[in-house]
Amino acid sequence: DKGGIAYSIELTGTIDPATEQWLGQALDDAEEDGAEVAIIRIDTPGRLDSSTREMVKDIIAAPMPVIAYVSPDGARAASAGLFITEATDVAAMAPQTNIGSATPISIGPGETNEVLGRKIENDAAAYVRALAEEHGRNGDLAARMVTDAVNRTAEEAERAGFIDVIATSEQELLDELDGFRVQGPKSQRLATAGLEIERHDMPLQFELLQIIVNPTIAYLLLLAGLVGLAIELFSGGSTIVAGVFGAIAVRDQHCRWPGCH
Repeated sequence: DKGGIAYSIELTGTIDPATEQWLGQALDDAEEDGAEVAIIRIDTPGRLDSSTREMVKDIIAAPMPVIAYVSPDGARAASAGLFITEATDVAAMAPQTNIGSATPISIGPGETNEVLGRKIENDAAAYVRALAEEHGRNGDLAARMVTDAVNRTAEEAERAGFIDVIATSEQELLDELDGFRVQGPKSQRLATAGLEIERHDMPLQFELLQIIVNPTIAYLLLLAGLVGLAIELFSGGSTIVAGVFGAIAVRDQHCRWPGCH
């Protein structure tokens, strides 16, 4: 028994500023705890490109090998989840899971210009191809998951050389990875036998933030804020509470993305 920690991080729900901040903090904590490896338990439909790219940077910058584990059975690594999985040093999946369907789509008003849409798609395809091939995986399949919205089961992905291992549990995953040769910038042979798995789920503060940045909730908060400001305006300033609430709600929606101060 060699001791040591395998720091297991929950990553569920949409990829957004909340999950971005959580993953960055969790990887920092794993480093402070001296973890031998970090495991990211992925189950996501994807979402924001900006948050995805920041999370990829955090994974690459982490000093320890980072393992993506699409789990539990029934989970998926769709859209942004594909990029996060391919950025890790080891890509693993539970048996009844799937990965792919990463064609970029616009969530803003209006239609995306056809040329611009093609540029965005080509950029995303090249990005995920580079991530996959850097770790010795199937870059062609990675690119087609973007350009053609291809999706693969765990078994299909393993056969295609797109993931490294299928495991039914985190313990089985560590057992199978003992002696595994990591390819890429963190090239090394893993020694995972005997590691203690420390599971860390997303704290309440990030779960609440994830609710706030949900587009539907954000829209409702914005409407509530505008109503509060309107009540304050038409009441001649006699209902201070409504005005204050409205100002806070509107400002919150203006500042809910990274970079707002």
